[in-house]
Amino acid sequence: MNLCLYTPEQEENIFIRKRAQTWRRSGLLSKDQLQIIEERTATQLTKPSLFFRTLCFVFTSLCISSVVGLAAWILDADNEKSFGLIALSFSIPMYVLAEFVVRKNRFYRNGIEEALALHSMAFFCVGIITAVFHAPWDFHKNHVLFTFLVMNSAFAYWLYLRFGFLYAALISTAALCSIPITFSLSPLCWRMLLFLILGLLFLISLQTESNTLEDFRKKRKGILQACLFAGIYLSANLRIFEAIEAWAGQHPPHLNAYAGFPPAAYWISYTLTFLVPVAGLYLGIKARKRALMNTAAIALVLTLATNKDYLGLKHYAWDPIILGTMLILAAILIIRWLARGRNKERNGLTADSILKPERDGLNLAEIGAAAVPGMTASPADAQPAEPSPFESGQSGGGGAARGF
Repeated sequence: MNLCLYTPEQEENIFIRKRAQTWRRSGLLSKDQLQIIEERTATQLTKPSLFFRTLCFVFTSLCISSVVGLAAWILDADNEKSFGLIALSFSIPMYVLAEFVVRKNRFYRNGIEEALALHSMAFFCVGIITAVFHAPWDFHKNHVLFTFLVMNSAFAYWLYLRFGFLYAALISTAALCSIPITFSLSPLCWRMLLFLILGLLFLISLQTESNTLEDFRKKRKGILQACLFAGIYLSANLRIFEAIEAWAGQHPPHLNAYAGFPPAAYWISYTLTFLVPVAGLYLGIKARKRALMNTAAIALVLTLATNKDYLGLKHYAWDPIILGTMLILAAILIIRWLARGRNKERNGLTADSILKPERDGLNLAEIGAAAVPGMTASPADAQPAEPSPFESGQSGGGGAARGF
């Protein structure tokens, strides 16, 4: 059952067009081949650049704030209860309007529907919390916070299912993982519960993968898995936040014995700071998940950075130099090891950059061309394009499943 406002074919076509544009910038596709792909993956959806998407989001947010503020002024809302009722009364119409503009104007990540949906979630949660807080029954503040986090997690996950907003899934996960703070738990129990929740979500995400899953869903899952993995590592490392305080100029973290935790839990945590990044690197390399590999590599660097704090060793001014030198040497060895493989690759992994990064928004040349009429590049100035290896049927049937 597809709860999303967009069909899987539409989102898959958008993913293919985006990937084809990257291949075109990298010289793997010719202009004619890109045109054929874009013709065969038409979606009739409006998708602006990141610049205009952000502009529409900010403008819509300002309009929403103005309308709600005007309503509060007209109704003379001078207390929390009145403002909560106004927020709750605006939340449902804003959500309906978000779905309406998507269906009517075929918006896709346009910024307008995103602002409407996110503000509807915020106003709905604020309205519910205000109603609970001012109810005639006596609620503890932890119960109010628990209600807010549950509603926020459920609403954000619904936005992810309905609109496909990836950040909505991250908001839902963050709210879900914040629920344990509403319980009267010790720091150790809170860390353990958070570690188990994130680990369970990560394993469920891995188990629900299949080879028949669409490419755009695989990419989303890869990003979500990387974020869950980052949360797992942060919950396992008991020194990371104290190290951040030390780097910000506070007291050295190793002065606090065992970081305030039992010795057994402390040394288990120390072991996990090495095992978790290694496991993440193994899974990322095995499944070719770049986001997970990058996150695991960053986690491994953080483990090396907090190693002295765990062992209670003295810090020196040259510690960052030693760490940076180790990372440079490791990078050089890995690059040389990959370069010595056949065709400069080993098991599908290479150190060469074969794809150019995506560019969003406008550059100076485009702004100048728009500002000055007739300011366009002359055909004589264009550089001759190199022949693509995919022309004349040399691609080996790549994309034949979709008629490319």
